[in-house]
Amino acid sequence: MGNETSDYTVKHSSKNYCKKYFFFMLILFFLSCNTKTPPDEELIKNFYNKKKILDRLVFLFEQEKNIRKIDLDFVSPSGTLEKKKLNFYHNLLKQANIQQINGFGDKSEINFIYYTSGLSISGTSKGYTYSKLPPDLIVNNLDEYYIYQRKKNTFLSYFAYRHITDKWYLRHIVDD
Repeated sequence: MGNETSDYTVKHSSKNYCKKYFFFMLILFFLSCNTKTPPDEELIKNFYNKKKILDRLVFLFEQEKNIRKIDLDFVSPSGTLEKKKLNFYHNLLKQANIQQINGFGDKSEINFIYYTSGLSISGTSKGYTYSKLPPDLIVNNLDEYYIYQRKKNTFLSYFAYRHITDKWYLRHIVDD
């Protein structure tokens, strides 16, 4: 008799768990559908308001020969920055409204993620790139380029850039 009650309880709680999980995932899905990529003008305004901090981050990050990525949760490779220095980077990233800074190799290109949604399988990211050489695909307006590409009614996968000033660009990654 005791086993029947526990079996019923396990089955019943399992059904409740599945229902709760389903509704949780449904809510997450709708929230992710309602996220809107910020327009170019928002990023440009932030860029000019935070340019001194961004320039400082470029200078400091170029000195970090072994560091590939720093965001608000981790550094890659892990354990390569002492805590005080990592906290300093985190503070600068927060002040500049940046989620992540990354650069590889000689760091001739340093990327700053301002906004991201998805991207493990599909998604979009928008931010800044400091590049010593002009990127491949430079457009006049990233928002208009996205709309133009979306009208083609095909899967999208691109990195597009918009020149801001000097070696600075807006960057938009789209991957369906």
